[in-house]
Amino acid sequence: MRGIDGAHVKEVFARDGFVFPLDAMTASKAMDYRHRLVAAEGALEAAKIARNGQLNQLHAVLRFVGEIARTPRILDAVEAIIGPNILVWGTTFFI
Repeated sequence: MRGIDGAHVKEVFARDGFVFPLDAMTASKAMDYRHRLVAAEGALEAAKIARNGQLNQLHAVLRFVGEIARTPRILDAVEAIIGPNILVWGTTFFI
């Protein structure tokens, strides 16, 4: 994977309002996270935590979601847009 070009990320975000694609992790790592989410989804549905297919604040209860939020390449891209003072306020998965 190549490094994040902060200037490019900032320019694209300013122009489009989003950055895509973002080469943040390997395909195998992304698939691992997907499998973990699918496994957690069943348990969360059974516990009545999910509402209408929407899962919120999972970074606070599922370690792997926190790992995703702290992925260096994702943080580099966010930092390029908003600066170095980053706080994960919330996470939402629409299933």
